[in-house]
Amino acid sequence: CCLQRGCTRMSLTTLKENSRDGRRARTRGRLLAAAEIVLSQRHVDGVTIDELVREAAVGRGSFYNHFKSTDELAQAVAADIRNEIDTLVQHANAGITDPALRLVRATCIGIQYALAHRERSRLWLNHGIPSPDPRATDNFGLVRDLRAGRQAGVFRFARDAIAVTVAVGIITAAMRFALASPKAVTVAYATGVSAALLEALGVERAQ
Repeated sequence: CCLQRGCTRMSLTTLKENSRDGRRARTRGRLLAAAEIVLSQRHVDGVTIDELVREAAVGRGSFYNHFKSTDELAQAVAADIRNEIDTLVQHANAGITDPALRLVRATCIGIQYALAHRERSRLWLNHGIPSPDPRATDNFGLVRDLRAGRQAGVFRFARDAIAVTVAVGIITAAMRFALASPKAVTVAYATGVSAALLEALGVERAQ
């Protein structure tokens, strides 16, 4: 009947669309994986599209179906890594309401991530360019905790931009240190970094 033929045609169309979407997702995934390998070895400025598509085993045209430039691809990889770190932080802070403790746990997660995922951390730090801008989407969670701490009288800072700059600067510096000197990263080091961050935000050491 007409209804059956219509449903059959609709099913075939859906299958084709799903197959096409699946191919696009796989191609994008291969490009991201290739970029992660290549960009962990050197900066994006020295990487060519031909090198990336060769590593990904896809055509040059496929690259432009997903990304406009190598810079855009590098940013996509960095965003993927940042999302992974954010997920770990959110999981570690689940049920934690103390803003200072949440910030300490986020700092420790960053250091642990650098130790456990050296190449991905190096790639993110070199290409992700963590922004100190409190308006940046990546900093929404951090700004929320900082403001909650200030409202509770735990943190003391004049402007969000100053607090975010301090927090992002100390955490990323600690991650870079973990990459450069992993054997020197101890519980005492992580504790000291966390204490320095809290002090920079106006928390007295006794607290």
